[in-house]
Amino acid sequence: MAVPKYLYKFRSFRDENHKAMLTDNKLFFASPDKFNDPFDCSVPIHYEDFTKTEFISYWADIFRKHSPGSRDYEIRKRAKELYNQFRSPSGRRRMEEYQEETIKKMRSEEMGIFSLTANLSSILSWSHYADWHRGFCLGFHRLSLEAFLKKCGPFLDLRPVDYTEEYPLINAYKTSDDEKTNKIVWTKSNDWKYEDEYRVLWLNGANKFLRLPGGVIKRVVLGWKASPTDKNEMMSILRSRADRVSLFQANPKKNSYGLRFDFIRYTRDQQS
Repeated sequence: MAVPKYLYKFRSFRDENHKAMLTDNKLFFASPDKFNDPFDCSVPIHYEDFTKTEFISYWADIFRKHSPGSRDYEIRKRAKELYNQFRSPSGRRRMEEYQEETIKKMRSEEMGIFSLTANLSSILSWSHYADWHRGFCLGFHRLSLEAFLKKCGPFLDLRPVDYTEEYPLINAYKTSDDEKTNKIVWTKSNDWKYEDEYRVLWLNGANKFLRLPGGVIKRVVLGWKASPTDKNEMMSILRSRADRVSLFQANPKKNSYGLRFDFIRYTRDQQS
């Protein structure tokens, strides 16, 4: 599959925060519990397949993180006690509750996600995320965005979403932490494949804003039902920017279900 030159974000004129992406270069990283897909970032973690050594090592590491002042023999003793408890039915129930709480915390407090798409032409996406074609779409230059994220550090990561019929297998004791994150964040049901989604993950960035430098947003595409008032407002916003952003208008194709994108010259020296 070809790597896209641009990644897009569908937006609405009715939301001032959406326009702030252009006026202030601010990106909002939503926590997954705000997503419209209740399965999103809810891949189950399996705790039932383990050896005694794997179990004790795994939980000892967790106890060290939560109790950094504890002695190692005390930590391992707690892990061994938990191993014996987990083998009972009540222990297994507690482990299931722990799994649910872990996923809930990740979805609400730890993961901030900024979603993009490589599919500008999706009629469904324009309807669902751009106010029924009355909104607009921002085009991010992918390489410029990746370069900026790289400068920010390892806590920001951009990748395409993998679409599957079944949950990926995540074993608490045998799957690495990085692979756990990859499978939880960048895996979705095949039902969403039409979105062709790319995601930026910001670890511990849930419900926070990140300010972009100029030159990353390179395009704006107006929905084909955008009002003249909204169109004029967009041109005014783009004229006020220090960098140059190309403007397009989506319009329906004449002989097929689909969209074409027509260039709009909003300044005299604008180039396509």
